[in-house]
Amino acid sequence: MADNSLFLPLIADGEDKSSPLKNRIRKNYRHLRKWAKRTMTNCFRVYGRDIKEYPLAIDFYAGRFCVQYYSFDRDNDEASPDLKEEINEALGSIFKTTPDLIYWRSRIKRNKMEQYEKKGEQKEFFTVIEYGVKFKVNLQDYLDTGLFLDHRETRRMVASLSKEKRLLNLFAYTCSFSIHAALAGAAFTKSVDLSNTYTEWGRDNFNLNSIPAENNQIVRA
Repeated sequence: MADNSLFLPLIADGEDKSSPLKNRIRKNYRHLRKWAKRTMTNCFRVYGRDIKEYPLAIDFYAGRFCVQYYSFDRDNDEASPDLKEEINEALGSIFKTTPDLIYWRSRIKRNKMEQYEKKGEQKEFFTVIEYGVKFKVNLQDYLDTGLFLDHRETRRMVASLSKEKRLLNLFAYTCSFSIHAALAGAAFTKSVDLSNTYTEWGRDNFNLNSIPAENNQIVRA
């Protein structure tokens, strides 16, 4: 059963003595679900390398999961089939989800000059909510999803300082900071990014939140 507006599934009580990983995910999610309902948020991290044997981050996005495997081996950046099976089983057991809603990514240690590459062309976009603000995300085609969850509280801080102010957002990515600022009453925002993909994605995010373009510029430069 899920919250109809936020897609926050209820999970069963109990403890699995054979799986510290399941117990940790279950404990984290139960705590975060209360906060998520209160703050109108349905995208957050349910596991972040809490247990040494599981070098993973698991992020919840409105009923879907993005699993990032952290590898320090540049020649082998994929999680093993056994690990993938174990994680998929754990998430399926806890959330009654299916493997097609679990998206795997690899994070390897890279040089500063290296860029993350596009992964596919599925164009599978959907909407998540953060503090009542809507954002378009994609768990399939890019290494990053369109919304950096670890910037959430910084976005909220910027919003709290934005009323009647002018905001210049450089390296704006998908314009999430600008959107929070605009909805908080910023007089003007300007979002600048090098990428056509991300500036268009940013425009979609502004449209999702019914924010007029006249006082909110997006520039590719």
